[in-house]
Amino acid sequence: MSVFLNWRTDPLLVDAEPLVQNAWFTANDLIEDQQREKIFTTNDKFLLYSIMVRRMDFVTGERILQSLPYILLDEEIITIIRKQSLSLAEKTHHYFQGSNYNRFIRDWQKKIIDYLEEQHRLPFPIFRLFDDWREFFNGKEFVKFQSARGENFRLPLFLSEDLAYLTGVVMGDGHLAKYFINIIDASKQHIENLAVLLKKKFDSKIEVFKQSNANAWNVNILCKWIVRFFNFLNGQPINARKYEHLREPLLYQTNPIFRLVFVLLLV
Repeated sequence: MSVFLNWRTDPLLVDAEPLVQNAWFTANDLIEDQQREKIFTTNDKFLLYSIMVRRMDFVTGERILQSLPYILLDEEIITIIRKQSLSLAEKTHHYFQGSNYNRFIRDWQKKIIDYLEEQHRLPFPIFRLFDDWREFFNGKEFVKFQSARGENFRLPLFLSEDLAYLTGVVMGDGHLAKYFINIIDASKQHIENLAVLLKKKFDSKIEVFKQSNANAWNVNILCKWIVRFFNFLNGQPINARKYEHLREPLLYQTNPIFRLVFVLLLV
């Protein structure tokens, strides 16, 4: 008898039970608990599924699929998955059981085929059930995603100096809202430079504007999964006061260069 994976027992979902956003486990929590293997693969790539998808996502409402990230796929892997659509539908049926979105296997297969043939993408939890899903990340520096509405973004697969720098900027001058990150500074040039770097790193929608009631400039990057990404990296809360939670992220402490880039921004 086959034993199917379910969202309640999936070892890649780091929270033991559905938790609200500022109670989620972050990289700091997992490192302190000696669970680095839930953050990185054996070759130091981010386990993006653990970062982007939470158990809470499966019980928040009936529109689960509209609130998940979608991974963009090339024609080669689409062809492979299409041939396995029935077995993938069966796994998906079992994975989503007990969530707020339960469907029959044939309904899942039809939906999966439509995603593949019409949209060239899959919701990340469904792609995670594909047998060779980990191989998709081989040779990549970043992975392309979309929201359900087709808004593009991408996430890096490795720690880097740029990421350490941006983490320091977000912690020092930024605020995490549910759907965007706001960074404010008195220097227009600095904000414009940050906009270029954020666009290069994440390829998501960017807004630059002057503060209406102060001599300051803002840059927003719009994407709730980029918000989740930084929340995971540094433990900075979402839609809450940040200062009581700020600490040096443990992720950067093992690399002197990354740590120096981060620390210099906060002194």
